[in-house]
Amino acid sequence: MKIKHNKKRNVGLVFDQLSRLLSESIIRNDAEVSRKCAKIIAEHFQKGTALYDEMRLFRSLSSVTIKNDALLLRVLDESRTAAKSIDTKQLSREKTRLIKSLNESFGKDEIFNMKNSRFRTLASIQVLLNEWRKGTDSDIVPMLEDSLITEMKRDNATLKDDAQSTTPGVTSLVVEIAKRKFFQKHKSLTHEQVKTLFEMITSDETDNRLTAESVARTTLASLDNYIRKECKNKSEYFVSTLQEASRKIQETDFSALDNDQVIGRTITMKKLMQEMTNE
Repeated sequence: MKIKHNKKRNVGLVFDQLSRLLSESIIRNDAEVSRKCAKIIAEHFQKGTALYDEMRLFRSLSSVTIKNDALLLRVLDESRTAAKSIDTKQLSREKTRLIKSLNESFGKDEIFNMKNSRFRTLASIQVLLNEWRKGTDSDIVPMLEDSLITEMKRDNATLKDDAQSTTPGVTSLVVEIAKRKFFQKHKSLTHEQVKTLFEMITSDETDNRLTAESVARTTLASLDNYIRKECKNKSEYFVSTLQEASRKIQETDFSALDNDQVIGRTITMKKLMQEMTNE
């Protein structure tokens, strides 16, 4: 049976290609390409978008190993329900904008023509999602589900709880500043900041809070060292500003912040450390 599949509109495949390109550019120290990749991910796959919800579906179906048959069926059932809940018109519009952005940034069809060892699996998932949304009793559905079940039983990943809300939280001022710098002046971000931003965008909230707490400890140590050793000839106002920044970081309870706020605070702390280093 021949299955129709449009790789340009396969969210899982496109996100995987984009992620691999970003990783490769970081290894090559190609700051321009890494910024382009991170910018597109931040713009098109942010919480509250249909692309974000679709991408998370792909991750739950393509990046886990589940041995328990009952749990497997439950994951498929929940994924089917989630797939039907996504606004297909909004998803289609967002896919079109994403394709346009990728072509403008990297050249026509460059991203889509990259080879991918996971192509068959990702293509099958996209077709299955499309069939679930149609709600028909096509013979292709059980065939694809059986194939996916076989794939998910392999020892290729570890199951994680990915059932997080996709409702965006209230964005704080610090997040707005971080986003404005990234979207409008992304060239001002350092290579390390872009790398951190990408990693946090594609990680879950628990991992992001751990990252933020680690960066906070490093920033506090750097601030303390800088104030003691580098501020002897600085104005009282300058020193008090740094002390106030240190105090705010110490008082921050990252567990009380939403994911966007955690990411924004982390990038701001990274920027502060960079400014101290480059003064």
